[in-house]
Amino acid sequence: MKKPWKTYHIDDMSPAGGDGWYFHFRYKSSNRLPPFDLPGPGLPPFQDEKRNHYVDDSNTGGPWDGSFENPYKTIQEGIDIAKKGDTIFVFPGIYQEKIIIDKDCIGLISLTYEQPIIDGGKEGNVVTIKGKAVNLHGFVIQNSGTFEEGSGLDIQSNDNTISGNIIKNNQNGVYIHSSSKNNVIFENSIQNNEWGIFIMHECRDNYLFNNNFIDNRGFHAKDYSINKWDSEFYYGNYWDDYKGSDNNGNGIGDTPYHILGESNRDNQPLMKPWQNKKPDTPIIEGITSGKIQTIYNFSVNSSDSSNHDLIYEIDWGDGSNEYISYSESGISINITHSWESSGDYLIKIRAIDYYGAESDWGTLKISMPKSIASDIIFQKLIYLFSFFEKIISLYFRYFV
Repeated sequence: MKKPWKTYHIDDMSPAGGDGWYFHFRYKSSNRLPPFDLPGPGLPPFQDEKRNHYVDDSNTGGPWDGSFENPYKTIQEGIDIAKKGDTIFVFPGIYQEKIIIDKDCIGLISLTYEQPIIDGGKEGNVVTIKGKAVNLHGFVIQNSGTFEEGSGLDIQSNDNTISGNIIKNNQNGVYIHSSSKNNVIFENSIQNNEWGIFIMHECRDNYLFNNNFIDNRGFHAKDYSINKWDSEFYYGNYWDDYKGSDNNGNGIGDTPYHILGESNRDNQPLMKPWQNKKPDTPIIEGITSGKIQTIYNFSVNSSDSSNHDLIYEIDWGDGSNEYISYSESGISINITHSWESSGDYLIKIRAIDYYGAESDWGTLKISMPKSIASDIIFQKLIYLFSFFEKIISLYFRYFV
């Protein structure tokens, strides 16, 4: 089984661990929020493949030990074996199961950019989160039971991060209850449910932004607590029944969208569905001519319209490549390289966000000419060779 590079585990950075998602939500202002405002799961950094578990429904014959080579067949198996700080990576497929995440600080992440489907078979809740500080990213969650509280996603805990999912064809798309607080829900599509999202009493200080609410039949959102549907630091959500105008053409509605329930409202409703866009073409700065076997510094910078952290893929033009994981959008980073042979090279760099959107290649031409000293030595050798050739010719003419 060939391991795809396009995963959330490049350079041993785990979305449930240190340099991946933990810093994205705690230390970086990636979503236009001050770092101290967003809840963080509080996980220690780790770079240990043993903390990762893999699931693939196509592994029907076993063995099943949760490794990349022998993944578990069901998602629940991966959750059951996981410990605090572990990450479960799920291959694309259709998983006919209802899962319960009852452990703190774990990540449940789509392994590739093709979203696995979790199908509840029209019974009960599809995904239930009871543990705290869970990261759930990159799934299609569908077909809950049709009873009143049947949900695609049932949240009963605090400090969870829910992003990049399609939640559809459920009774409740998302149901938040049991005094759940400080959950961050963004960049999801909540569509074709009976009710979109239902937030019960005493579930405060949850953040919801850049979500798309489309074709939910009863209502898109009902919130009986006080939560943050927008802020000066980030945009609101897309509501397909929003009737306001956008007179200045900035993509944000001029009037709020009112949330059913209490007094909540989305003050920055999006005029069009949120859609991930590719990052800007990286700008590369550095020397354009140098000497071989000398280390040179370059800077590279790309921006992402959604402020996603970026991976840089670098082709140095001499057959060597590398990846730099995760860099903050709009912030220059320094990179270094040296060339072993003289010649002309084309440095190529592109930025990739965590949805897999790839920028165009940024380029910089650099030349490594032969050194002047080498040319002088070579010319002297040619001169000496010519001189000795004449001496030998004269010797043979007069003495032999």
